Amino acid sequence: MSNGPCGLDARLGQLGRPLPRSLALTGGMGAGKSTVARLLGELLDAPVIDVDGVCRDLLQPGKAGWLALRENWGDRFLVASGEVDRPRLRVALFADDFLRRSLDALLHPLARAEVRARAEAFSHGGRSSWLVIEVPLLFEAGWQDDFERTVVVWAEPEICAGRLVGRDGVSLQQARQAISRQWPLCRKVLLADHVVDNGGCRLYTLSQLFGLRRVLLEAAEKEKNLDTVFPCQ
Repeated sequence: MSNGPCGLDARLGQLGRPLPRSLALTGGMGAGKSTVARLLGELLDAPVIDVDGVCRDLLQPGKAGWLALRENWGDRFLVASGEVDRPRLRVALFADDFLRRSLDALLHPLARAEVRARAEAFSHGGRSSWLVIEVPLLFEAGWQDDFERTVVVWAEPEICAGRLVGRDGVSLQQARQAISRQWPLCRKVLLADHVVDNGGCRLYTLSQLFGLRRVLLEAAEKEKNLDTVFPCQ
C-alpha cells in the first residue's frame, strides 16, 4: 500500500463519507477502551482496528510518521539503530503539551487515511457486518463523522486515574493531570450514539455489550433487507 503523497491524498479525499457499518469506540484514559473494543469485536466476530497501533506502525523506521518525527525533532527520540525510543518519547509527550499537540498534528492525518484504507480492505473482504475502530481522541480530533456509529466507554474519573496508576506506574497526581488534558467523559457521552459503563465489574460491562451487539446486528439486518427491496442503482 502506497504511503506516498498521491496515495495519502486519495484516501484523505474520501473522508467526507462515513465508513459503512463502522463503529468508532472511544473514551478517556483509564476507561478501559481497549478491553471493551476487544470484547465487542469478539461478540460481533468483527475485526478491530486500534488507532494507537496504527500510529505505532507509522513510527517504524522509514514509515511516514517516522520520517516526520525525524524531520521535526532530528535524532532526539531515536536510538542508535534508528528506531523510536518509545519510553523516552512517551515521557516527553506526558510532560510537554506542545510536543504532544505537534506530534498529533503530524500523525493524525496519516493515521486517519490509513484507518480508512484498512477498514475498506476488511469491507471488501466481506469478513464482518461491522468493524470496530478504537479511536482514543475521536471527538477531540474531529473524526466522528468518519464512522457510522460512535460508542463512548465511560468510568468515573477517580476509577480511571486509579487504573492509570496501576497500569503506567505514575503518581495519582500525574494520572489526574493526564486525564484533565482530554475532554471530560461527560462531554463525550453527550455526543455518542451508544455508551458503555465500564466502571463496575466485568459481568456488568458484558451485559451492556450483549445488548449493544443485539442492537447492531438488528440494524445491520434491517439495512440488508432494505438493500434487497431497494437495491442501489
